[in-house]
Amino acid sequence: MIEALLVLDGLPITIVAFLFAIGIVVFIHEGGHYLAARFTGIEVLVFSVGFGPALLKWTDRTGTIWQLAALPVGGYVKFAENTNSERKNLITDATNNRGVPFPNASLLSRAMTVTAGPLANFIASTLIFAALMLVTGIVRDEAIIGNLNEFPALGDRFKIGDKLVAINETRINSFTDFYLLGREIPPSQEVIYTIERNGSLGQVSGPHPLPAIIQSVQPGSGASEAGLRRGDVILKLDGQPITSFAEVAGAVSSSDIIPLLMNVWRNGEIFDVEVLGQNQDLPLPDGSFDQRVVIGITGGSFFIPETYTPSIFESIGIGLNRTGEIISASVSGLIAVISGAISKCNIQGPIGIAQITGDAAEQGVQTFITLIAILSTAIGFVNLLPIPGLDGG
Repeated sequence: MIEALLVLDGLPITIVAFLFAIGIVVFIHEGGHYLAARFTGIEVLVFSVGFGPALLKWTDRTGTIWQLAALPVGGYVKFAENTNSERKNLITDATNNRGVPFPNASLLSRAMTVTAGPLANFIASTLIFAALMLVTGIVRDEAIIGNLNEFPALGDRFKIGDKLVAINETRINSFTDFYLLGREIPPSQEVIYTIERNGSLGQVSGPHPLPAIIQSVQPGSGASEAGLRRGDVILKLDGQPITSFAEVAGAVSSSDIIPLLMNVWRNGEIFDVEVLGQNQDLPLPDGSFDQRVVIGITGGSFFIPETYTPSIFESIGIGLNRTGEIISASVSGLIAVISGAISKCNIQGPIGIAQITGDAAEQGVQTFITLIAILSTAIGFVNLLPIPGLDGG
């Protein structure tokens, strides 16, 4: 099991990961305000990552103070407000390169400067998601084996490059067909696959198309706290053998927050672990919410599908869609909290975000970077709300 506290230079990784992630997101947000202010000619007095007393600071040639403050849960950019009280003898000319106070700037300049922070967060999220797509690739339309997951008793029946063309004699034309048909197949110890290899067709037996293998673990979830990892295969639930992920989902949803005893296979080793579910309000297609018990895992297959590297434009398009989905979910969630459709407990504060960030860091670089992109979008959205106290916090 993953240790609850991993230590990096004497500090728990949860704290280090939280400070690093929030620091990046805050710097991006305040950087948007700063760049827009400089572009529109507004004077910037202070650029601060964190609140409270300054731990480190320096002054650039334009007179802006850059600082790292003691409370790293936000940040701010301070603009000149009054020519007499903020700075004496402030005159805008080519020699001081300082700019005008915020109140004296045009309405368009002020609007651009205020909205540039959230916009910078959205742009950063889009670029991060796009970069991840360039690194991980996109699943091809055809169900071609790109790699094989570690799976008990899989043997060498499947090879990288095999194309799956039928399951139990039912034709499939794409990976989407593979997934949809897999959902319909009942739990079974053995499934017959028709594969195309080197131009020839053949049949092999294999596990359920969607076996009880963990594809991802949600940071901060019951599964994460229990130490489950990507690639773990669940063999039994409360002593009962299982062969499909649907059995796991069914058992979790009916567990009513009762610990589930899981018998897990990991890289040839078998062990037991107790996992406690959590009540969570999940969005439905019609915009409403349904409260269910979840443990925070998604399922996959016994193989990793072949992928291709998208073009830069395609990856940016995907990044925009991901960012838009997070904004849409944030709007729906906020409306649901205000209307009472879901509990306000769904909103995470600094402690909850720190725990989730630490869990994401333990799961690997890709998960951690993905969380930074999600946080960037969410914080950009929150700072668009007409609540001045939220800006930078």
